[in-house]
Parts: sequence; structure tokens; C-alpha cells
Amino acid sequence: MTPGPTRHAVAHVQDIASTFYMFITTAIEKIIPEMTNLEGFRKYGDNWKRMDEIDLRAYIWLIIFAVERLPCLYNPGPEVTVDEQLVPFRGCCPFREYLPSKPAKYGIKIWVACDAQSSCAWKMQVYTGKPTSGGPEKNQGMRVLLDETDGLRELPSTLLATRGRETFSSKFAFTPTTTLVSYLPKRYKNVVDLSTLHKMAEISDREDRKPVIILDYNHNKGGMDNLNKGIGTYSCRRMTARWPLVIFHNIIDVSSYNAFVIWNKINPTWMSDKWNKRRVFLEQLGKALVTPHIHIREHLPCTAASAALVKAVQGG
Repeated sequence: MTPGPTRHAVAHVQDIASTFYMFITTAIEKIIPEMTNLEGFRKYGDNWKRMDEIDLRAYIWLIIFAVERLPCLYNPGPEVTVDEQLVPFRGCCPFREYLPSKPAKYGIKIWVACDAQSSCAWKMQVYTGKPTSGGPEKNQGMRVLLDETDGLRELPSTLLATRGRETFSSKFAFTPTTTLVSYLPKRYKNVVDLSTLHKMAEISDREDRKPVIILDYNHNKGGMDNLNKGIGTYSCRRMTARWPLVIFHNIIDVSSYNAFVIWNKINPTWMSDKWNKRRVFLEQLGKALVTPHIHIREHLPCTAASAALVKAVQGG
């Protein structure tokens, strides 16, 4: 499996807008207006103006996975980061989380597996709270890693034991496809790392004798942090008291970021000497999404600048 855009993605990318539409597919574009119209007619009756896919595209632009689509469009490299993303939200939600270590502190937690080098999101899973049994979820980290990487099994007890072991000591376990290391940075504190990349029991020559697996992990663990930074710089999030809308905004953010990564991988010479590539990409994507709506608009906006823009697009 070659890291980067998949064959499906390369075959379907024609321009910036088509890169984004691989994530927000035609099926998604149809079901959102359909459900919105049902709710609109239920609440407002004949006063409701039916919306269509063109209105939805314009709305996405104004507020600027499919989660199942993510693995179909990008192959991650050998280093994959699995971490949590906290989408800020303080309204009513049955699975709202409180994480004091995060800047927002309150929000909806999403587990994300992303490529460590490009920060392109590969798999996502919304954490919906405790299981239906009502008790606290045990070994949540292991369960998430199983779901996101589909490969971890139960850990040997000898690697988890810390009694009688020297500080800075390491123990290794091997399977045909994985290597597991247990490292003691201090007394009675155990750090366990699993790798599908490393095949040997390599230990660095540093004073703390850290295994190479942990050094590589520390080097690549910032993939999720960089994704949060990227979508935080240009985000479509708006104030709302409805948690489904918060998740929808986050899908748009992640999809537009992934589309930008795929577009750059397929077109490496596009604005190669510019530092504001992502802003220009979002501007061009927004214009491509909103132009069909401008063409069918019946009334001009109130402000002179907006009216001139609509006239220019409709006249062209």
C-alpha cells in the first residue's frame, strides 16, 4: 500500500471542488435537504421554502466522513497517530465530555486515526459515553486502538508487571506482524508501546536508554495536534446549542482539510512557493460551491459590494 491518495481519489480528482465532493458525496447532499425539508414543513407549514442540493452547497461555503469515506481516499504512511479530538461544545448533549487538559475543556470527544506526516484524517469515531450496561468503560484506550487500527490483542502480563524491574529497563514481545515494548522511565511507572513498523529490540544509546520505538512514537505523535491546529486556523464552526450541528461543522472542517492534503499530493506544483496555500484553496473551493446558487438567485443583496459580486457572476 503506497502512502498518499488512493487510486480511487486520483481517478476522481479533476479540480478543487471535486476533491471536496469525494468526502461530501451526492448521497449525503440528497439526504440532508430531504430531512431539513421534512422538519421545515413540520414546523413552518406552507411558509417553508424548500431547499435543494444547491442551497446546501452554498450553506457549506457560507459556514466554511463522511467518516466511512476517509479510508477510501487516502493511504496513510507507516506512522499513524491515534488520538482524541475535543470539538468545543457547552450545550446539552448526552455524551458531552469534560477534559481539563484541553483548551476548550467541554465538548464532544472524537477518536481520530491520522497520518503522522500529513495529518490527513484516516478514521474517526465519536465517543458516545458509557456502554449501555451503565458501568464505566474499562480499557478504553485498547478498545479504541482495536477499532482504529484493527490489530491489537491482549497484552502479556509479564510486560505489564513493574515490581522487581530496574529503572530505564525494557522488555520486548514479538508477533509475526508487531513488536511490543514495555519501558520503565521511573520506578513503578510502565510505558507500553506497540509498533507494526519495528521488527527488532533496538535501544538508543541515550542516558535514559529509551527504546527506538518510543523515540519514533514521540517524533510522530503530533499528527492529531497538527490536524487540530489546521482546522482551528480556518474553521466553519459557529455558535449553536445543537450538538448534531457541531458534529456536522467538524465533518466539513476535516473534509476540507483532507481535500486540501489530497489536492496538494496530486498537484505538488500548485502554488509551491506560497505560504497561504490552504487559505487560497478554501477561497477557490468556496467560490466553486456557491457559484451555482448565485446563478439562480432572484433578488440582489442589499449591500453594494455583494450586489456587484452577484451581478458579475450572473453576467459571466
